[in-house]
Amino acid sequence: MSSIIPIIRKEFIHIRRDPRSLMIIILMPILQMLLFGYAIDMDVKDIRIGILDQSNSPASR
Repeated sequence: MSSIIPIIRKEFIHIRRDPRSLMIIILMPILQMLLFGYAIDMDVKDIRIGILDQSNSPASR
């Protein structure tokens, strides 16, 4: 665990120095959430239903 902390610190320093990578790290997840949020639609539309009535009773009509 102690060997990973300097690596994390180094990565944060590199990200802070490069504004383009900082923008990508922040904006890309936000854009993905927006795109996937609009792409996933939970409304059920245009579903065909078939009913098979084998009893032919007046109650089933």
